[in-house]
Amino acid sequence: MSSSSADRTYAFGNWLIDCQHRELRHDNVTVPIGSRAFEILEKLASSAGVVVTRDELIGTVWPGLNVEPNTLQVHISAVRKALGKDRDLLKTVSGRGYALAGAWRSEHLDRETAAPASAPANSSFSSSCNAASPDRASTRLWPRSSSTARITSKFAGDNCHFSGDILP
Repeated sequence: MSSSSADRTYAFGNWLIDCQHRELRHDNVTVPIGSRAFEILEKLASSAGVVVTRDELIGTVWPGLNVEPNTLQVHISAVRKALGKDRDLLKTVSGRGYALAGAWRSEHLDRETAAPASAPANSSFSSSCNAASPDRASTRLWPRSSSTARITSKFAGDNCHFSGDILP
């Protein structure tokens, strides 16, 4: 995701997508979700209820990689599992892609005002193809030792992106 989305949150009902901390929360409790599934959820929330094609999701979450459609399906299933009883918020639009239903509010973490970020759950979806593939947001890294820090600096120099947190 782009760096401008890294300081955003998306909220709907009891759900919160915190892009800065890369957390999905329900009733203020963090819900376990993998980094790729989180990126899919973040992309769908930022698309404001517009259908996101499978190719666009693959290009955003796995930029420059050749990914099988089944790989995307596995991570879509992980998003649905994380949403639990609200799994119907993730809509499959047959033959076109996916959309996140609900009236999601988008906020910058440093602002108090919110703007609608998604269409109501019962709205019809329209297709949108964006040729530009945004950069992936960097994730937090908590080095456990000096060797981890050395590995981190080596990979960072090679423009490698980490896809998850390493916590102490």
